[in-house]
Amino acid sequence: MRAAFAMPLPKSVVCSSCKKTYPEGWKRCPYCGHDEIRLRHDAQQRKYMQRKINEFEQRTGTASKPREEREGRRGGGRDQRRRGGEQP
Repeated sequence: MRAAFAMPLPKSVVCSSCKKTYPEGWKRCPYCGHDEIRLRHDAQQRKYMQRKINEFEQRTGTASKPREEREGRRGGGRDQRRRGGEQP
């Protein structure tokens, strides 16, 4: 009779960062602090912003340059001046 009314075992989740198990329902991993929900939320925000940028570029007919190219042009001269390179 006791076997029929046994307490259910708590479900556990495996942390994608440290690979340890912890009880389901916790917001973060108690071992490493990894927050899976926040990670998913940030990914959704990035997808949304990328979609909006693409829509804007299609409407205006302009394409944004890759991030590395923008940063390379912007900061290139300043770094050379700081290092003692040529003065403009």
